[in-house]
Amino acid sequence: MARLRINLIGAPPRSVREWAKQKVKIMMQDPLFILIILAVLAVLVVLMIGVLGFAKGGDFNRKHANRIMRYRVAMQAVAVVLVILYVYLRGKG
Repeated sequence: MARLRINLIGAPPRSVREWAKQKVKIMMQDPLFILIILAVLAVLVVLMIGVLGFAKGGDFNRKHANRIMRYRVAMQAVAVVLVILYVYLRGKG
């Protein structure tokens, strides 16, 4: 089995786990990555509000279900654009 070679700044990692820890540490210092995490969490919150409102039913669901799901779709679009931007900008190295 061929050995995985990965270019990193500094000494090469001893294991895949160390490599992953280094990558996560680097990504968590990147403001764009943090913005992506916040966007995904916002999508999750709006999705859960919509699903719980749908499950409960009643007046809240009738009044707000479509608007909440439109917000979710818009937030998902923002999150996807941020991910694409991140891959484009950071994928060159």
